[in-house]
Amino acid sequence: MESNKYRTYSYGKGKEYPFDFKLNAIYAAQQLGIKPAAKRFKIARNTLKTWIACHKTKGKQGLNDKRAGPSNIPHKISKELEEKIVLIRKIAPCFGPKRIQYMYDIPCSLGAIHRVIKAHNLIRKKRTYTQKKNDLRKIKQRLKSLTYLQMDVKHLRDIPNYLDQMMILDLPRYQYTIRDVKSGMIFLGFSNELSELNARTMACYLLESFKKYRFSLSNITIQTDNGSEFSGAAKRMETNKFVQTLEQYQVKHKYIRPGHCNAQADVESIHNTIEKEFFDITTFTSRENFFHKAQVYQYFYNLIRPNFSKDTKAPWQICETDWKQSNIASKAVLISCIDLDKISYANNSQSRGQTIPIFPDLIKRKKKPLLKRLFCFMKNSFRRRLRLF
Repeated sequence: MESNKYRTYSYGKGKEYPFDFKLNAIYAAQQLGIKPAAKRFKIARNTLKTWIACHKTKGKQGLNDKRAGPSNIPHKISKELEEKIVLIRKIAPCFGPKRIQYMYDIPCSLGAIHRVIKAHNLIRKKRTYTQKKNDLRKIKQRLKSLTYLQMDVKHLRDIPNYLDQMMILDLPRYQYTIRDVKSGMIFLGFSNELSELNARTMACYLLESFKKYRFSLSNITIQTDNGSEFSGAAKRMETNKFVQTLEQYQVKHKYIRPGHCNAQADVESIHNTIEKEFFDITTFTSRENFFHKAQVYQYFYNLIRPNFSKDTKAPWQICETDWKQSNIASKAVLISCIDLDKISYANNSQSRGQTIPIFPDLIKRKKKPLLKRLFCFMKNSFRRRLRLF
């Protein structure tokens, strides 16, 4: 403990004034007098007289604070205990004073532990959301393009501008998205039903395209959530058709931890972008027109649209930088979006995946005219609303 810090232990026994403050008060007293100078500097007249006397006898050195602290402080923690606290903090920087005291039986107060941590500059500043996001981006930059993919399904029945067009023109109700984590390149597929077969078909379509371009599939990892369309509800590996299909291609699969939806942030963010830039501002005339415009948007996003969080580069430019020795980037960017209801790329196609409808009233049990199906849907929707009140 420094001697001039002893004032923190002697309550009400005087203040510690800086050297310049004392010198300016003496100069003011020589010009104005002791009483006006003491009033201006808000100090006692006797204190100012003492400073003047010390300045006359010892010069400027007499203005230095020479008060000494106590030679022994009984309640101060020992040096060994202080070193122990510092060592614990360095090993576990996430432990605060309360947890350090509880976990390691430290025989001192929380204030003493906090003072030791602060004196050794071990106070950890809380990282902001932006800092965490930048750290994640640095980790993603270490990956190689087209080697770590995220896959998810977007429900299209909650988009106001698209819902009426979907019902009248029989447009797709679900979007199957695969996105590369490093470059942000997207691959799209659409279907009228949510099923495991469609998820396998979408994955197989992309992997077959890579295989045709002689791209090593053993380096690819596909990450999904735990939804039933990805066999997340399967209790045994024998019934998990999605993972079995990826293993046939020697592709690694990874489920996110339950309840950690942020692990799919890359593919979820593109869902939000597509909704704003495509579904909210686009009108369609037919199902064929929908797939034509969806294909144009996929080309626009992968080839032209700059990503300002990735050094203002388009996904194709990032992928081209990672694969300079190969033309895989130019070939992958030309993979078209597909209608999953018309193709069946998935292996073992005899075993259909289960359909998971959200609105049972929309299931087509019989071939009814389009206007009649729309009338039945609106009628049943109105009945459900009445039951809510």
